[in-house]
Amino acid sequence: MKRRRFIAIIGSVVLLLLTLAFFLAPRNAGLYRATILPSLGGNLTVATALNDRGQVVGYSEAADGACHLFLWDREGGIRDLGPAIRTLFYINDAGQIAGTTRDRNGNELAFIWDRACGVRMLGTLGGTESVVRGLNNRGQAVGWSRTAAGLKHAFVWGETTGMRDLGTPEGDGGEARAINDNGQIVGVSDEEAGRPALWTSTGSAADTAQCRGLFGLSDINSHGYAAGRQWSRDGGDFMILWRPGGDPKKLFPIDHEIDRWP
Repeated sequence: MKRRRFIAIIGSVVLLLLTLAFFLAPRNAGLYRATILPSLGGNLTVATALNDRGQVVGYSEAADGACHLFLWDREGGIRDLGPAIRTLFYINDAGQIAGTTRDRNGNELAFIWDRACGVRMLGTLGGTESVVRGLNNRGQAVGWSRTAAGLKHAFVWGETTGMRDLGTPEGDGGEARAINDNGQIVGVSDEEAGRPALWTSTGSAADTAQCRGLFGLSDINSHGYAAGRQWSRDGGDFMILWRPGGDPKKLFPIDHEIDRWP
């Protein structure tokens, strides 16, 4: 009798624990729902960036096959913002869009767009070209531009400062690839050699001696962690995470046959 009662008690405890585990266990997140974005009348739509408000920016073909810049959200659907080229466009949480277009001579030129002012050209560093590679929530854009001497220099553009030359700390062919909301900028200071570059919010070059062996830096978050690509002589490429003052941390391997653009 006592044995049966003991077994019943144990069974009740196990059942209670299983019930608690069922209700207290974290639920798996629901599956994502895909939203097919419409085109502007053609057969191609390519999204290149998404902000925290759910707005999507990219390029799409019109009915005549011409490429146009678009802005999409759930409330307004797809909106045609005018002719564009097939390249990357960026959007921040304020709805500002930065990207690159071409002039009549085929030169690439950087621009920024917002609802209040429309399209504004960002200019150059004295040469004929400028290309946007990043945009933050403060409306600062970064990329590269030709100087009057035809050299490729990294730049940062701001509403009040205009376009500023970040220079090439360690060579030629500089390019800024991302900027966080604190104004920290990452990129490459010598494109041919792939030397990484980090600029502070003042635009000055910071020491990148601790992240040698990287093929530039491709992105940076608000905490100052930068992502890039590292390779070794045996061909074992890795995506890495790096923060000033620390050593690069390997995240996962990358096929060395893939193009070295990080």
